[in-house]
Amino acid sequence: MSEQPPYGYPPQQGGYPPQEGYPQSGGYYQQQGSYPQQQPQAYSQPGPGMYGQQGMYAAPPMAQPDRGGGMAIAGLILGIISIPAAFVAICGFIFSILGFIFSLLGRNSVARGTMARIGLILSIIGFAASIASAAYGVYIASHLH
Repeated sequence: MSEQPPYGYPPQQGGYPPQEGYPQSGGYYQQQGSYPQQQPQAYSQPGPGMYGQQGMYAAPPMAQPDRGGGMAIAGLILGIISIPAAFVAICGFIFSILGFIFSLLGRNSVARGTMARIGLILSIIGFAASIASAAYGVYIASHLH
């Protein structure tokens, strides 16, 4: 491995850079060969148009948290469960009503708004199936005697 200086710096001749309080040796920043003497370039700071005031860095804008995402997922799951639960006495009503409520609350979610809408539709279907199942149960119970 060669010990060449970084781009923009003059070549070095042995030793470490001079430190405060110690005498400077003669060979550290001496020019050798035909390299032109260059000063290290400082990085420029962004202008006032980029981040506000000169030299002040601002954090990039942060995205708002997606509220209602969990509600949308819960509404979808409860809406799915409400359809087969409609054939069990009262469970279909409970699951469909809870699925409807959670889906309504989950509609505010940007990323999971579609899940909330699907959960809403499935909860309505589950509720209708629960009504049909309850009506059929009442009909069967009244004609058995």
